[in-house]
Amino acid sequence: VRKNIVTAVYHAHSGHPGGSLSAADILTYLYFEEMNVEPKDPRKADRDRFVLSKGHAAPGLYSALAERGYIDKEELKGKKCFAGIDLSSTRDITALVLYFPEYYACLPFFWVPEFTATKKLEYKMWNKQEYCYLTQGNVVNYEEIRQKILELKEIYNINSIAYDPWNAAQFATNLSDNDGFTMIQFRQGYRSINEPSKELEKILIEKKLVHFNNPIMRWMASNVQVKDDPAGNIKPIKANKDSPQKIDGIVALIMALGISIQAREEKSMFDDPNFDIGKIYG
Repeated sequence: VRKNIVTAVYHAHSGHPGGSLSAADILTYLYFEEMNVEPKDPRKADRDRFVLSKGHAAPGLYSALAERGYIDKEELKGKKCFAGIDLSSTRDITALVLYFPEYYACLPFFWVPEFTATKKLEYKMWNKQEYCYLTQGNVVNYEEIRQKILELKEIYNINSIAYDPWNAAQFATNLSDNDGFTMIQFRQGYRSINEPSKELEKILIEKKLVHFNNPIMRWMASNVQVKDDPAGNIKPIKANKDSPQKIDGIVALIMALGISIQAREEKSMFDDPNFDIGKIYG
């Protein structure tokens, strides 16, 4: 919360960080431990209300709300995100997830061939509710997926896209060479997937993840089991590899989270030994 306060005031070149920083502890305790609030249902009738009478502490309140998960999809427009795509081979479901690390928010997108949708009635219901797309024919239409990614590029600041070269090499080449995307190979073995899997587990335990109540993501999350190796590395799996239950959206989220972790290695203002908080005021 404190880091978010300083970052926000720094980039705005305006504001008073002192009042917000001094209130960070109490705001965090109230919103994470004491108050009866629910980010997924922010207007529920029996929620607790908080009145901030000190306007100078507004950056602190906004920071606490962001950490708690009070995010509107509209706020994500133009914001930096990382994408993970779990591309199906033919008749299976394809998942694309945009992850916004600043907000712990993810926007999932799914595609299912019409033929496959006849085998699971929920797909047609989810399509009517605009949670997934049905592609014409018996197999997934990669061009429809590509066009949607190009559309998303105009709305969000997509830093890079993670893909598994095992079955998406040509698709990735087209996005890179023809459409200008930065594509990053992300294999789904323990070596690649362990760290972001543990990071996602941590985010979930802390109740920070915002997925906007997406029913497909909830369904897929319920299908995930965790497998570990003798070294303690973990990765998500289905209970049975031949099971019709899917986890593709969770895998795509972990891939996006993985490349966002890699990007953290870039230096921030807090890594600069010459950083002066006094520069916030210009």
